[in-house]
Amino acid sequence: MRVSDKDRPLRGGAVQSLENPDPVERLVLIDATGVARPVGEVAASELSARAGAAMSLMASPPDVLVMHRAEGPAAVLAGEIHSTSRLHDVCSMVAQARWRGELVVCDAQARRSLFLNDGQVVGAHSTAEPERLGAVLSHYGVMSRAEVEEAAQLSGGRMRFGDAAVKLGYVTRETLYRFLVKQTELIVYATVSVQRGSFVFFDDFQDEVLALPLSMSLAELMMEGVRRMDEMEFFRHRIPSTDCILERGEGRPPSQEGLRQTVWAAIDGRRSVDEIAAATGHDLFEVMREVYELTKTDSVVVRQPSEGGHEGVVRIFNDALQMIMAEVDKYPGASRDIRDSLASFAASGVVYDPIFRGAGPRPDGTLDPAKVAENMANVVEPGTGEGALAEWLYEYASFAMFIAEPVLRAGSRSDAAEVSSQVSALLAPLAPRL
Repeated sequence: MRVSDKDRPLRGGAVQSLENPDPVERLVLIDATGVARPVGEVAASELSARAGAAMSLMASPPDVLVMHRAEGPAAVLAGEIHSTSRLHDVCSMVAQARWRGELVVCDAQARRSLFLNDGQVVGAHSTAEPERLGAVLSHYGVMSRAEVEEAAQLSGGRMRFGDAAVKLGYVTRETLYRFLVKQTELIVYATVSVQRGSFVFFDDFQDEVLALPLSMSLAELMMEGVRRMDEMEFFRHRIPSTDCILERGEGRPPSQEGLRQTVWAAIDGRRSVDEIAAATGHDLFEVMREVYELTKTDSVVVRQPSEGGHEGVVRIFNDALQMIMAEVDKYPGASRDIRDSLASFAASGVVYDPIFRGAGPRPDGTLDPAKVAENMANVVEPGTGEGALAEWLYEYASFAMFIAEPVLRAGSRSDAAEVSSQVSALLAPLAPRL
């Protein structure tokens, strides 16, 4: 019997393995006696996390080996995700077939589970912090952070977080149900937007893993998730990152009451898009849509965050690389070649290996800011080297755009020009000063 998310650790092994792009770190060698020996640290961590588990081998072709817990439900579907469209195909098939089971999707950031029955989503779990129930209730202003912490301490593995919040009197059962629905929607939207990762569909689940009985159409949630994903990509032409700072512009403020006026009133020249969404207690997608409309009338000006230090440099770089690789991943045939070219470029320069070590690049092209900052301490004197790092990352990102541009032009010349313009704007703070 497979344990539920309520009892099992929240850090999934697949999440760890995707964070480290080095293939050697995930390598396992099978000797002549059939004993599997991990070569890399990630592989060792993955196997040790399953110490003592009895695993059943599934019939597999020579180049693939699939196992699952012998006492658990069967994994009837499993595979890698290289584009959102492939994951959408899997979800559509499961919905149309009306299968009952648990769809687990892992990427470099989180592990998410959708519990499905008869084409309906009856529950969802996520290890992503913004998608946890306490974070959702806090974001929408239902509970304060202190109240969330108190409820988490009370639950402590003995009861569900929602039950603890109700027991403490911070929410009613009706409010809890409403925000469990909202949480489930957010998890589904995040799940269908995964571009690189892995998935497994188990053919059953225990009803006790469900906090409350829900029944939400998977097909309808998928359609809404895809719509949001497409619109968010469109919004990013004017709002490259949710870390961007918003200032009031010269245009007129919104004349009618509603969310747009609420968002505009919260803009103070210091808050980011993320912070305004939290301050107003509204969905980030809805806030992005209103900010986008306000930029069209010059009522709002979008500024890059003015972060200093090595970590600030890396975050600016990350916004640019994430945009480039998101566009490149629309062309699966070319995305691997571009990643290989970037790896060769980094290997050819003496500076990249010491500053990238253990920091990435991740599957979306980004680096771990804290790890890069730690590595820089071994490359330059403490408190120095910010300009050098900016120059090195600017050169790397510019090369990424250079090799991506022909691929994007083959798809749409106007899209390529737009992406190039957006990337240039993002990288402007890192550009060498003449």
